[in-house]
Amino acid sequence: MKPSSVLAFASLLSTTAYACESCEHPERDVVLTRNFQRAAMGGAASLSNVQHTTDAHGWREGRFKEKNYGADWSDFVSLVRDMRSTAEA
Repeated sequence: MKPSSVLAFASLLSTTAYACESCEHPERDVVLTRNFQRAAMGGAASLSNVQHTTDAHGWREGRFKEKNYGADWSDFVSLVRDMRSTAEA
């Protein structure tokens, strides 16, 4: 190994790098506060009507040949109606 390479490697080991200037000053930390009220637990199902779907198009794309996955808007509406009636019971 050349002496210049050893010197360069030694200088890399001896230096300290900070990602930002606030990393060396913990007294400058930012404290975030929540400015909203948390949700009340135990609410009725009719108060929160949220239908969550994730990547429905990508999931369904590979299942066009299966007859059970040919749903349309009316099937979704009937699913929501059935879920609401189950939640109220």
